[in-house]
This record gives sequence, structure tokens and C-alpha cells, in this order.
Amino acid sequence: MALKAGKRLAEILGTEVMDEEGSQTLNMVNVALPLPTSLKWSNVLYKRLNGALIEDHNTYSAWFFHSGKWWTRVSLQVFNEVDEVEILGKAWLQVSKDLVKDLEDGTFK
Repeated sequence: MALKAGKRLAEILGTEVMDEEGSQTLNMVNVALPLPTSLKWSNVLYKRLNGALIEDHNTYSAWFFHSGKWWTRVSLQVFNEVDEVEILGKAWLQVSKDLVKDLEDGTFK
């Protein structure tokens, strides 16, 4: 389930799954986020991304920087459905687009 959902999430985001073969994937999957690699972690970024995901989209997944890319880690259980991952993917896609736009406009620093 995790590998299938991870591939669907990566498809929505236009990115990739960290472990494409699934040899190290059990119930959690890491998927690259469409965020600029030049973006640095900060409290402001933390509040922005978490606030947008939770308050605006009523969803959340952990996110982190690793090996030059931003990733999200999604935990999936037997009771999860692929459409839940699609909701998360659409939320991350919108949050990422909004942040990139604000970076380009200079309204997020």
C-alpha cells in the first residue's frame, strides 16, 4: 500500500519516491516535494508550511530536507485509502505553488 500510494503522490507532485523499488518501504514512504532546493529551513518556513497544510487544507505530513531535496514522509496503514494520499498530494501541490510564487514575488523571505 505504501509504495502504491507513494507513487501516486509523486505522480501528483511531479516528483519521485525516495525508494522507488520499495526494498526499504514498509508502511512509510518518502516522496520529494516540489520546493526549491535553495530554500533553507527556518521557523518562518516551518510555520508557513505547517499552517497552510493544517489550517488551509486540514491535512499534514512530516517534511524534511535530505540529500539536496525537500521530502515528505507519509505513514500508511491498512485502513488508509489511496484517495487520502491524493488529498494530501493536492494540498502539498497548492502549498508548494503558493510558496514558490511568494518567493518569486519577494513576499516570503
